[in-house]
Amino acid sequence: MEVLLLHLVLASVMAPPELIVDVDINDEVYGRPEPLTVADVEGLVEQLHQNGCTTLLVRAGYLGLLPYHTKLSYPMAFDEDHARIHQFKMLGDINAFIAKNGAVVERYATSLRAFNPPKAFIDAAHRRGMKAIVWVDMFDNFYP
Repeated sequence: MEVLLLHLVLASVMAPPELIVDVDINDEVYGRPEPLTVADVEGLVEQLHQNGCTTLLVRAGYLGLLPYHTKLSYPMAFDEDHARIHQFKMLGDINAFIAKNGAVVERYATSLRAFNPPKAFIDAAHRRGMKAIVWVDMFDNFYP
């Protein structure tokens, strides 16, 4: 029994650490000048895999937008009228806010017409033997 316990302790101490990386679909869409593509997803997951990532956390949710396909999906568009009616100081210049966020939402819409981002991340991870966990952020930043 003591030998088994010693082996278990040594195995837990000697096991390499697991590298878990959180990928945010929002950040991938938001930070690019062009819509996100399957090739972009493949490239990112391959780079993470090459650098030792074993588990991929995929955040799917952005200010109430759903960057994935569902039976209840809606045509994604930015509601400029709603933004103007509900503007507040934290947004700053409302016209700049509308221009910036309208462009982001259009990149989302273009990406979603082309593919299902979470599924692409899951498939890319699984092809490389990685785990993939998708999570939805219910409350984002200052937009509950």
